[in-house]
Amino acid sequence: MLHAHRTHRHRYRLIPFLDAEDYRRYRLRKHLGLGGALVAVGLAWLLQAWGVIGTQGLWLAVPAILAWSGLVRLALDRSALSVVRALLRFALAAYLVVVIEDVGALSWSTTWPVLAIAAGIAIVVDALFARARTGDDERRGEEAAW
Repeated sequence: MLHAHRTHRHRYRLIPFLDAEDYRRYRLRKHLGLGGALVAVGLAWLLQAWGVIGTQGLWLAVPAILAWSGLVRLALDRSALSVVRALLRFALAAYLVVVIEDVGALSWSTTWPVLAIAAGIAIVVDALFARARTGDDERRGEEAAW
């Protein structure tokens, strides 16, 4: 059972596979991502209110948020899985820009199956990496027990 009086240094135990340093980086990544998202949405809304961009331009905040989260991930964690996740975010951001701006007659209605396939592949790959990580964690635990 969790106690209400736990200290900050023990919070990382809520995510069992993270140690204190990994938890610190995780929190920093989440805070930078959320802060960047709020800046992008606020800036887009302000530019739209001033008449600099149209209503459709508001949607460009979404790819900006994805690109920002990919940059944050690359800056704070350079593991192979993190780089792959960042590249997927960049690819999704580029896809959204193409769809929002209707580049080359590519629209949501003509390209959504590609996005569904890519999302399915990402879920399968993430599950395989998670399984590999779980096995590594179990092996580390066995080694520590010896």
